[in-house]
Amino acid sequence: MSCYRRRFSRRPVTPALSSQTPLDVVSKRQGPPSTTLVVTRTQSVSTPDSSTPAVQTSKSQQRRDIFNGVVFILESINEVSDAFPPLKSAAAALLKVLNTQKDFTQNQNGWIEYGKEITSLLHMIEEHISLLPESSVPNQTTEFVKVLSDTLTEVTGLLERGFAQRAANVKADKDQLAEFQALVDREQQKLNTSLLLRLSSGSTISTSPELATPSISSYANIPPPPVHFYGRIDIIQGIIQAIKQKLHDRGAHLCLRGPGGIGKTAIAQFVYHHDDTQSSFGPRRYFIACDACNTLALLLTAIAAAIKADTSDGNVYDSVLAALKSSNDPLLLILDNAETFWISEEQQHVIHVLQHISTMSHITLIMTIRGVEKPYGVEWDHLEPVDVLTLEAARTTFLHIATDVKPSDSVDRLLRKVDCVPLAVTLLARLAQTETVEVLHDRLAEEKSSLMQVDFADHREQNIELSVKVSIDAAPMRRNPGALRFLSIISHFPSGASLKLLKKLRNIKGMARALHLLKQLSLAYIPSSSSDLITTWAPIRLYVSHHHPLSSMDKDGDQDIIRTWYLELAALGDCKIQDTQFKNALQALTPEKANMEYVIGSLLTCAAVTDAAVMAALHYSRFLQNTIPSSALLERIIARLPQDHRLYGSCLHSIGYIKYLQGQHSEADQRLTEALGLLRDDVSIAKCLHILGNVKQETANYVAADELLLRSKKLFQDNGLLSDAAHCQLLLGVNKYLQYRWEDAEVMLEEAKATFTSMNDEFGIACCLQSLGDYKRLRYEYGPAEKMLNDAKKKFEHFKSNSYIAQCLRSLGEIKYMVDQYPAAHATVEQAKSLFQQLGQIFGVAQCLQSLGNIQLMQAHYDTAEEFLSQSMTLFRKTGHLAGVAECTQTLGDIRYQQRQYLTAKELLEDARKRFEEMDDQNAAAKCWVSLGDVDRDMGKYADAEAKFEQAKNLFENLKNWLSVAQCLQSLGESKFKQGLYELAEDFYQQAMKQFSDLEEQRAVAQCLVFIADIQLSQQHESVAKNKLEKAMLIFKEIGDNLGIADCTFGLGKVHLASGDIPVARTLLLQAREDYGGLHLHDNVADCANMLSQLPDN
Repeated sequence: MSCYRRRFSRRPVTPALSSQTPLDVVSKRQGPPSTTLVVTRTQSVSTPDSSTPAVQTSKSQQRRDIFNGVVFILESINEVSDAFPPLKSAAAALLKVLNTQKDFTQNQNGWIEYGKEITSLLHMIEEHISLLPESSVPNQTTEFVKVLSDTLTEVTGLLERGFAQRAANVKADKDQLAEFQALVDREQQKLNTSLLLRLSSGSTISTSPELATPSISSYANIPPPPVHFYGRIDIIQGIIQAIKQKLHDRGAHLCLRGPGGIGKTAIAQFVYHHDDTQSSFGPRRYFIACDACNTLALLLTAIAAAIKADTSDGNVYDSVLAALKSSNDPLLLILDNAETFWISEEQQHVIHVLQHISTMSHITLIMTIRGVEKPYGVEWDHLEPVDVLTLEAARTTFLHIATDVKPSDSVDRLLRKVDCVPLAVTLLARLAQTETVEVLHDRLAEEKSSLMQVDFADHREQNIELSVKVSIDAAPMRRNPGALRFLSIISHFPSGASLKLLKKLRNIKGMARALHLLKQLSLAYIPSSSSDLITTWAPIRLYVSHHHPLSSMDKDGDQDIIRTWYLELAALGDCKIQDTQFKNALQALTPEKANMEYVIGSLLTCAAVTDAAVMAALHYSRFLQNTIPSSALLERIIARLPQDHRLYGSCLHSIGYIKYLQGQHSEADQRLTEALGLLRDDVSIAKCLHILGNVKQETANYVAADELLLRSKKLFQDNGLLSDAAHCQLLLGVNKYLQYRWEDAEVMLEEAKATFTSMNDEFGIACCLQSLGDYKRLRYEYGPAEKMLNDAKKKFEHFKSNSYIAQCLRSLGEIKYMVDQYPAAHATVEQAKSLFQQLGQIFGVAQCLQSLGNIQLMQAHYDTAEEFLSQSMTLFRKTGHLAGVAECTQTLGDIRYQQRQYLTAKELLEDARKRFEEMDDQNAAAKCWVSLGDVDRDMGKYADAEAKFEQAKNLFENLKNWLSVAQCLQSLGESKFKQGLYELAEDFYQQAMKQFSDLEEQRAVAQCLVFIADIQLSQQHESVAKNKLEKAMLIFKEIGDNLGIADCTFGLGKVHLASGDIPVARTLLLQAREDYGGLHLHDNVADCANMLSQLPDN
């Protein structure tokens, strides 16, 4: 022992700005202090008033706070350390180092960090020595402090060189600083090892009984079970199953791998306390926290303490192995944070120990380790690396901690910002007990990883920065400084960095080794969704971008290369979906979406927005038009560009097109109209007219649509762009069939298809097939329609055009429900809706919800139908689609009519009619007149009803919509029938049937036959009625109309009942009841049941 007179006094209360000292040190602990000194380098420094994290400080202020805190503690140590001269000497030397470098501009952060860590060691040694009796300072401690003092003297000489010499050796000084840090690490490890070996061999460090509790006992503490533990069922089941399967074989060997904060320790703790492990191992379960076991001796000593091995002979190695072999009863050994001893200079010796342990068949070994590397020397069982939590599990964790917070999109977005990493989720939840989620969003953007710390924040389970820093400060990272440079580049981007981009950098020597190291330490990974990107987890990204930003590490012009790379990448988006290069653009740009938006967005924050940045935004936005439309970048551009800028009109045009794709028709109309006044070249004007024609068509302004599309077509033709002109022709055809001008529509569509075919334009052909399919669908030609739409969908799949695929699916779903295939219809439309949602196309989602409502209405599921239609109407309102709102209002009126809520039905239908008339959609307004007539007829107001039917018929005749004219004749016939005016009724039905026949509408012809049969039966003309129903049955069977078949069966049942043929009537009515039931038409089922109940028993 070194004999120094003990003259230490307790440090006076620090007159600081907060209740914490300026420097957090690891000597903070609860309970009586230990006299066994195990030295650990500090991980963080508290700035003044760290208990109020909302206070923002600049980096320079934080640096001054740290410097002042370090100096204060060193001066305090210097004052009270007279009894131990080596400590006083070391503190004085470090003060000289810090005062020498305080005005440096290069490597200043590094020197301050170095000084902070040495200060923490000196402070801890001073505190422990102050507790020892006189003449009891261990020789090892004295030697350690002397080494520190000698090293600091050498550092002082390095810093006292002139400015020119220092400036010329910045990089060399940085490397030298790393060497000094490594030296302190090595000496610290030696000190820890020697002290713990003294302890394990029975030596005592203190003769004071009340202070004799050894700190090594902390290793053997039973870990508490995790409190908030969600979303880990699969991995726990896998571990328990593996343990049980291997329990009586060789014992399971399981390695829990992953980055810091991913929850490895929590999983190990849960397994430790699991009922199955308790029953399998009983008290022979050992959980060893290896945080400080950075040497083999420390690891063995920790195991020895946990299993209570007899180490009195001084040979810890043999004692531990002998104790483990002493019984063949099953034993569970959990080594937590194994990276501490694995990533060390004694790795080869660690391998030997692991080999011994893993060959003991009664031992089940579980190890948690940072990184993806499984320590060599063990035959490990398969276990995937620990992944982040699912959003659902992360949300559950957050809400169980922050119990006053309600589930919300804002909570989910916050969790996604930290990639649902468990430690980050837990820390944010603890902060959410005193902060709103919105405030946490803002603070995370400003403070990055430094936000995620609580309490004293001097342990990595309380501070995400400490958790990340452990990995970044690992010895392999210090030996490979290039790894941090590449991690800085990777962390610069939201989605990570492209491997192709990294290869473009100027200085890539050692890149492969650096990237391997980052993956090995779980500081980076290659996501399964992309083999070209290497990325990292959000907490690591936030930490690195804050403490090691690319701008501070860019010595090789990396940022210029990156900027050029992304500008060139954006240019790939300047193509049409049918172009051959679109596939290349899709492959290159899809995984880079977040990065593209980040880089281009960064260019838009410059003092002056360059043309290159605007073109990049235009090209990339064009790519988004064909995938997931977003106008965010372009909106930022036009907010900064003057209106006379040559690209302003192009930006407005692109924004208008994107708004159209998103179904925001009012805003699209405004932007496109404004763009037309600014565009100068014919082709750009033609494209703008084309999209504006689409907008007018979608909002049922067919006359304006025709005018715009004709102008666009002519401009395209004049400029030799025949494919674009054919697309205009196609839209003109669609415009015609939307106005029920069937013959004109079919001619135009076939002309467009012929043009595309002559040009071998497969995408254009697909568009024509889609439109022809919709045309056939509206004409009730479901077989040809379905074939055309499926053919179109296959072609669109070849082009990966999800928007068009979704449109085809919606049309196919509508065909299925028109032929009574309701479950298939619902599934198909849901599939379409999901695609539209992924694309962010609100209008498409609204249309799908409308279709889903119609499907439910057809099955008389009125409540569900109303729910879908209400959602649809909300989205239509959001997008400014007035026709959609009116259509949903009309259908809601039809639902109320079906429910016999006639007054409410009339209000809704009147509202819809007025909306259609305001849009000058006479066709839709006429349909409302028909529905209003139906309401009056069922209320017994036949004169009012017939007036409305006539009003509608006249409107349809003016529009030459002969199909709807025939349907009005049907309605007039039904009104006459209800009044008992059978001859007039049959006359109207006969007129309607003739028109339907001329239009080749076989379903409608068959329906007229059913109605005429009812009239004949009412006049007791059973044979005529039977003949009509049998004819109708043949037609319904031919076209596959199950509802029509059921109606005919029911009608024939009534005919046989009227003829007195009871057995046949019963058979037919039972069949009709079954058919209606299969179609979920409960009212019709009730009608059948009512008639069957009136039949005699015989």
